Amino acid sequence: MKITDVKGVNVCVPLNLFGEYQPVSQWYGTRYAALKCIVFINTDAGITGLGECGTEGEHLLQGLKSRMIDKDPYDVNAILREINHQGRILFGTGHLDTRMLNVSGGISMALWDIIGKDCNKPIYKLIGGKYRERIELRAWLTDQTAEQQAEVAVKCVEAGWKSLKIKGGRNPEHDVNCVKTIREAVGDRIEIGVDCNGRYTAGMAIRTIKKMEKYDLSYMEEPTTSRNINAFAKVRRHVDTMLLCCGHGCTTKELIREMIEKDAVDSVNLDLVRNGGFLETQRCAAVAEAGGIVASTHSSPGELGIATAAQIYLQTATPNFTWCGDSGYMWVLPPSKDIITKPFEYDNGTLTVPEGSGLGIEIHKENFREARKRYETELEHWRHVIGRDPRVMATQHAYFYDYPEKYEWQDSEWPFKIGSPPYTLLKEKK
Repeated sequence: MKITDVKGVNVCVPLNLFGEYQPVSQWYGTRYAALKCIVFINTDAGITGLGECGTEGEHLLQGLKSRMIDKDPYDVNAILREINHQGRILFGTGHLDTRMLNVSGGISMALWDIIGKDCNKPIYKLIGGKYRERIELRAWLTDQTAEQQAEVAVKCVEAGWKSLKIKGGRNPEHDVNCVKTIREAVGDRIEIGVDCNGRYTAGMAIRTIKKMEKYDLSYMEEPTTSRNINAFAKVRRHVDTMLLCCGHGCTTKELIREMIEKDAVDSVNLDLVRNGGFLETQRCAAVAEAGGIVASTHSSPGELGIATAAQIYLQTATPNFTWCGDSGYMWVLPPSKDIITKPFEYDNGTLTVPEGSGLGIEIHKENFREARKRYETELEHWRHVIGRDPRVMATQHAYFYDYPEKYEWQDSEWPFKIGSPPYTLLKEKK
């Protein structure tokens, strides 16, 4: 069997939570939709493999196509390592550009989808077998007011979730108040973690975490940037809360080894898209296990069904994924239209393992066409917004305390609920 064609198609799927279209807000930006590249790899056996990665994959795949044509899709390591060298790395994948790791992850999904379909077996049976029956996941809460976050947290708990991940980083006082309010709303038996996306300095992170610890904070993700491993290690030395690395510091097995050597982290949040595919992510998990730390899975808001299936298989087959994983898929449940024929359904905050061949999913042709057309014709309305903009929750650099009047300039402009752009586009089509 040989590869005959490789292409990527970008799609746009609006986000919603509990049936209401709304954006994901974070201290550094706002996302209105899942913007993804769907990878298609065709073979002369008539089998097409599916993958998912960031939208940069569409043009990167055009340049990588010549490196994959006529290759045997079973030769996963050979194909991905050749692509890595196309990315001008020094050796292995330790110096691979993050964008290339991203597209490598999407290609890996598609190659293993082909292999699984050819063998008529689900991918997990080919990469280690079924280690766990059910995947426990964290609900993914956006950055809102403390009261709004608590309201969503209660809905998640009522739906059966046992672990919550809340986005923080707007300013320390706000973040502490969010943890306090959510803990009071959901009680003691629910895991609460905060992801600051590297927002704070080491000193500010230490002070903030210590204030949160009285509310039984389960973990802090990226309190400071993991590009500065020494700063990460400083935070860990001064707090009792577990630190979770999800940024630059865990994108490669070489960086994970350095994080462990500097005693900087308790867990790494791995993502087979960002870490370069099934096999490379399993290698990263093995390095973590050898270093005495656990692994969980990262998920960005609006991860579609293809990547979700891949992450489930990864967690199913890899022993060291012992902690709850993130799950951004909750943001593309109906009424959002995922591009697979049978969207996943949560059962008390867990997902069960698909049993079909390959990834066990198929493309929903009508939803795919709609999502592709939306990306091609409406992208200006749905594009992620980064930085100081009326559509981004204000950040307050260097301030520990919250000053509500600083938000007044954006109150009338920040579109949060349906009825404001770009969601008027969805209403117009009904």
